[in-house]
Amino acid sequence: MGWKKITAIVLGVILLVVVGAAVFLVTYDYNALKPQIEAAVEKNTGRKLTLDGDISLALGLTPALVVEDVSLANAQWGSKPQMLEVGRFELQVALLPLFQRNVEIQRVVLRDTSVLVETNTQGVSNLTLHKPQAAAEPEQETSPEAPSDAASQKGPLPGLELDNVLVENGSIDVRDAAGETVTSFSVQRLALQTLPNKDVQMTFDGQFNGQPLSMSGTVGPLQGLTDAQQQWPVDLAVQSGSASVALEGAIRDVFAQRGLDLDLSATIPEPAALKPLVGQEIPVAGPIECTATLTDTAAKTFRLDSLQVRQGENRLSGTVSLALGPPLSVTADLTSPLLDVTAITTQPSGDTAPPQEQQGASSAAGDQRVFPDTELPWEALRQINAQCSLQVGTLVIPKLQLVDTQLELGLKDGLLTLSRLTARSGAEGTLNATMTVDARSKQPRLECAARIEHFALEQVLRETKSDSFLQGTVSTDLAVTGQGRSVAAIMAGLDGKLQASMSEGRLANARLEKWGADLGASLFRLLNPLEERGRFTPIQCAVLVVPIDSGLARVQALVVDTPRMLLRGQGSVNLRTEALDIGLDPQPKEGLQTGVLGKLSLSFSELAQAFRLGGTLAKPSLALDKTKTIETLGKGIGGTLLFGPAGAAAGLLGSSDTSDNPCLQALEGADAAQEQQAEKPSSPQEQVEKGLEDLGGKLQKLFE
Repeated sequence: MGWKKITAIVLGVILLVVVGAAVFLVTYDYNALKPQIEAAVEKNTGRKLTLDGDISLALGLTPALVVEDVSLANAQWGSKPQMLEVGRFELQVALLPLFQRNVEIQRVVLRDTSVLVETNTQGVSNLTLHKPQAAAEPEQETSPEAPSDAASQKGPLPGLELDNVLVENGSIDVRDAAGETVTSFSVQRLALQTLPNKDVQMTFDGQFNGQPLSMSGTVGPLQGLTDAQQQWPVDLAVQSGSASVALEGAIRDVFAQRGLDLDLSATIPEPAALKPLVGQEIPVAGPIECTATLTDTAAKTFRLDSLQVRQGENRLSGTVSLALGPPLSVTADLTSPLLDVTAITTQPSGDTAPPQEQQGASSAAGDQRVFPDTELPWEALRQINAQCSLQVGTLVIPKLQLVDTQLELGLKDGLLTLSRLTARSGAEGTLNATMTVDARSKQPRLECAARIEHFALEQVLRETKSDSFLQGTVSTDLAVTGQGRSVAAIMAGLDGKLQASMSEGRLANARLEKWGADLGASLFRLLNPLEERGRFTPIQCAVLVVPIDSGLARVQALVVDTPRMLLRGQGSVNLRTEALDIGLDPQPKEGLQTGVLGKLSLSFSELAQAFRLGGTLAKPSLALDKTKTIETLGKGIGGTLLFGPAGAAAGLLGSSDTSDNPCLQALEGADAAQEQQAEKPSSPQEQVEKGLEDLGGKLQKLFE
């Protein structure tokens, strides 16, 4: 038999084998393999795999496997029977590279796919797969020379290429231990295509928590995902509604989020529209623009350098570090030439309460309160650690504007320390304050101290109109301590002192008259009894001294000195009940009795009236103090009987202060009272002995 005939026979046999194999593969019923496939999956995962659809294989140089209606059972404790459901799965592989031990996946298609990820009350995820106990195989010991399978699988996947991926109509739902859906991710279309340089072009359209989300750009090749030593390039643009985020740079280890070097830029025209993405209301006004460089300094620790945030006229720059913990740790060093808080915050859309109800809190009895009794978020202080530094050229907060503000704040394990808060006003005005909030105990404790010197109020008070309500130079000392779980509880047991003084000031008459009308009497006429309708009432000086003991603020000295009147006050403010009880004693000055200074807007009887400020902080009321009024009015009547109308004024003026500076006198009197209180004997016996000694001294003086 010749060699040609032998060759022909061999080729014929090979052709026959190939054709037979092809016929077999084409005609073979792959559905018959379903039981074996389902059993193998259940043996290795402990979950039941169900193949309800057909399994088919299309032959060619790029054979394609198609599987329909696939589902994988959920954990036994899961909220739904199925964890994974796939309507159609297609896998197309290049045939010739397989002979060289290379897997070249040319196309993967997933359609009508849903995935449920949930966690039970013990913190176990349904993604955790286990072999059944009976089928579990004993672990094999591995020697140092023979690495384990897990170790051998680390690193890149040689010979594996993925050209195209298409996902249509997919969804991923993430639920918490209570069964509530916390994250909903739907995929309308996801397409991945490998470019000639091996990078992957990606386009995505879908929704995140019901909010439209799209993504486009390029990322590194598939092999880079598993190679922790290779930089994986990223160049993506993300769009959600009108908000957009761009990322450009590289990641060394994608799955561990290490080796990040990304340039970020974001534009958010309407932050409130992102509520579906973050799951809560964002009370921040837009538009906001932000740029930064994102890197990682340690595991789960990220740093934003060259941070630039722009919102309207506001500017903020610096660095921020974030450690995911637990606990969450934040470190920030920020500067701003202008930070207008009133332009940043917005009223949440869900808050529809009337303005009066928003300003105050209601007690159990339904009375309006200034100090709310709702519990403060103390637990949040124990869940976050922070170290922040902030420098602001001009800081604007509701009703106030500060210059050259510097703040140093620390928070660790529930102890909040404001170690520094400084600001300036004008050429000489300074503010220095410190505060400590200790939320580590059952009853959180607050300590606050502040000193203001020579603050120009017209530069600090931020008014909506051109004329400030109050102008002048103010100095204040404040030192208070308190404890409680709400503002009302803290104020109810507050201890400390407030002392304030003002010189060379003036009040806007229109605002003062309106305020007086609200109280039911004209404070304007008390401070300016002449019918002078100027824009301002001058204030030569003013003093307020308020010691606070166990929630009772005692108005030890209240003095307002104007060119026409001297107004004194004493009383108390019960911070527990918010009740006011302050006596106001107006005293006219010389020159009012003869018309030398103009026509009086108050009658002599009105000038004799003493007032009492009562009601509550939320609803103050001004009424006559009958006892004090009768005493003062008697002087006026006596003067009238002797000298006529001019004598009435003289009688009233007899009670006025002749001191050149009644405010200084009030401060000196308050200091003396404090010294006397400090020297007061502590025991009852010492008090009696001290009293007898004083009485003996006074009796002795009678006979000298």
